[in-house]
Amino acid sequence: MVSPPLNLQGMKLPSMSRTLVLLGLLGWLLPLSACAGPTAERGPSPEATEAHADTTTESASKKPTAKAKASKARAAKAKRDEMAEVLAIIGSPKELAARADEASAKLRSIAKKDPKNVLAHYNLGLIAWSRGDRQSAAASWKQALSINANYLPARARLAHLKLIQGDKDGAVKDLKRIIDKEAGGDPYQAEARNILAEIAISERRWEDARRHARNVLLGDADNMNAYLNLALTYFRHRLVDTALLIADTALKRRPDAAALHNLMGLIYLKKDNSRLAMNSFSKALAANPSLVDAKLNLAALELSYGDFQSALARFDSVLGLLPNDPEIVMSRAVALRGLERYDEASEGYKKALALDSGYVQAQYNLCVLHHQYTSKWNEALANCQAYAATLPKRGKKRRELNRRIRSIKSTIEALGPDEDEEATEPEVGVDESDGESEGADATGEVEETPPVEAPPKAEDQENAEAAPPAPTPESP
Repeated sequence: MVSPPLNLQGMKLPSMSRTLVLLGLLGWLLPLSACAGPTAERGPSPEATEAHADTTTESASKKPTAKAKASKARAAKAKRDEMAEVLAIIGSPKELAARADEASAKLRSIAKKDPKNVLAHYNLGLIAWSRGDRQSAAASWKQALSINANYLPARARLAHLKLIQGDKDGAVKDLKRIIDKEAGGDPYQAEARNILAEIAISERRWEDARRHARNVLLGDADNMNAYLNLALTYFRHRLVDTALLIADTALKRRPDAAALHNLMGLIYLKKDNSRLAMNSFSKALAANPSLVDAKLNLAALELSYGDFQSALARFDSVLGLLPNDPEIVMSRAVALRGLERYDEASEGYKKALALDSGYVQAQYNLCVLHHQYTSKWNEALANCQAYAATLPKRGKKRRELNRRIRSIKSTIEALGPDEDEEATEPEVGVDESDGESEGADATGEVEETPPVEAPPKAEDQENAEAAPPAPTPESP
């Protein structure tokens, strides 16, 4: 699912393994008093008196300068303390979820007192982005660039926005310019390299993805987004053990990295260990309660276990943020079907189709719902035939649909005019399905967004009611 995460490294936060060093130590200048020397007891000479007067004058002139420096140092420290407090909130996804308004208010206050503070504007943009407010995010980043046109993190973020808006060629051109040393860029620039790694993963250019991630780590050994991209590259390349090693190494450096816990859950699913997978997804949500992908992954597992009520609650939570996502709408309907709330399930499937007429999985779910659960034979027949029309003429799935359609037609003929009358037992015996339940593909091939791979071909799908979207790691 497209749920762009907050790039903590992009916020220029202090690493969790480093100590925030507050600069600004002041060397106090203490005026020296003149002394009379051995002849003072007989009274100072004219020369000594003149020297004393000159030194006193010099001392007096230095006092305001020392006070001004002390005042300036205190003001600078107060600014640093205020920014450090904000970054402490932003540095913890859990804190940010609860205190985003507070962090934004503090950053606006800093920017008001210091309009040239690039970091304040940049982080305001990242908080806006985390809330899905792209317009405000872009405005903040452009403001940062109006202060410093060479502030590369803001340039990279605007290039990412260009990518999301569909201008891939323009975005890639901007990103490559950012990492071009000869063009004044930074070869290790984290934001640009991580976005380029995402693009490479989406295009299955594994070596390019690894190169970008490793270059980030050369410049910042604690960049969790780079670790995530590197592990994800191996994971998508089906080198699961290597992905596990990289993710585990990163989590030892930063145990609260929610996206990496989420990826670990997917790795454990690949290794058929649902218990550890659920534990990892739970850790991801403990570290970042607003991580949408971890919620969806956990809900998919709960569906596969038959815990429909818990899955429904998670889908409802995500739909509050993404109300028009057809996959999540359909997933919620699967949970409703499991709770035997058939009318609501039917409406959910229809809504998913209304949101995306090409989302044929919802059509198939309507076919199965009315054939196996509601005994609304005409609706079952119409939806099964509509779904069958999207399949190749040969293949396992098409054969299963043909059997299902023949069963429905036989039932309608047997019932006569009242074909929608409920039968005591729906005819499902002729459906030679594998017996797989909703959510059964939760342990199958997984995808993250972005990058997104093409969905499986219809003929390769399992003969079971379509499950919710396969678990997906958080996009870096």
